Amino acid sequence: MGRGIRKKGLYVMKLGNKPKDQICLTTIDENSTLWHRRLGHANMRLIQSLAFKELVRNIPKLKFDQHFCDACKIGKQAHASHKAKNVVLTTRCLELLHMDLFGPSTVRSNEGNRYTLVIVDDYSRYTWTRFLKDKTKAFDQFKIFSRKIQNQLGCSIVSIRTDHGREFDNEVKFREFCNANSITHNFSASRTPQSNGMVERKNRTLQEMNKTMLNEKSLPQKFWCNDVDTSTYILNRIFIRSILGKTPYELLRGRKPMLYYFRVFGSKCFILNTKYYLTKFDPKSYEGVFLDEEEAIKVIKKKNIENDIVDETLEIDEIVTLRNLGTIH
Repeated sequence: MGRGIRKKGLYVMKLGNKPKDQICLTTIDENSTLWHRRLGHANMRLIQSLAFKELVRNIPKLKFDQHFCDACKIGKQAHASHKAKNVVLTTRCLELLHMDLFGPSTVRSNEGNRYTLVIVDDYSRYTWTRFLKDKTKAFDQFKIFSRKIQNQLGCSIVSIRTDHGREFDNEVKFREFCNANSITHNFSASRTPQSNGMVERKNRTLQEMNKTMLNEKSLPQKFWCNDVDTSTYILNRIFIRSILGKTPYELLRGRKPMLYYFRVFGSKCFILNTKYYLTKFDPKSYEGVFLDEEEAIKVIKKKNIENDIVDETLEIDEIVTLRNLGTIH
């Protein structure tokens, strides 16, 4: 219902003023908003740089203007930070790794994990995350990781930098492993997280993306590991390394990343039913929720979301609903 006055045989309606944030949302290119969400609510300027500098493949050259995003404000708003130093101190990947542990999470993941080991390569800024049920397992995870990544890249780890956490400083096995493999273990200044700022900032970014994406889709917090996995996967393909002007993925793998298969975390999807013996009346797909971008696309059957039943598949059809913009298939 509206009110108006009659003027020269016509009714002039008084519609009132529309809130500015709604006007903003209705005028934004729906594709740019979709890509903003697909890429873990990354900064619009960053996405535009990726597209126009052709640092990744399969992303459209759209106008990615800064806009008001409720989920970003809820998950990311903070005090202003100090400027980073744009200096490249290393010459190759694995020359220096920054490591830190964040946790414990107040909610155990669907696999029972409470801690996250974050490893950042100094040269490329490529990030790896490993999940732990207990912080004493940090050494075991690093031991497996170091052998695997050195075998994949064909080069050795020269040094690592950590804080004085007990999982790093007081672990005898950690020191023995570093000595046996000629790895120099450096420590940041005590009670000064700024001296290990690179991985601390990465921790903060991952946690902000985690809160933003979980809150946007109102998913149970036990799926935080899947969220952090997806956030890490996204960051490695969209973060631009200062001075070198390339993404971490390209610096580590030697090729530009492709983004055409990215999907919005937590979006509704339909999973192809791959049972060998389908009857004539069996459904060809079932409804699920998209959970993970890494390696295989991980989805969970919606009807079993409380039972922690996770399937892995490559056959999904994403449905994303954008507020004030309709539905995109």
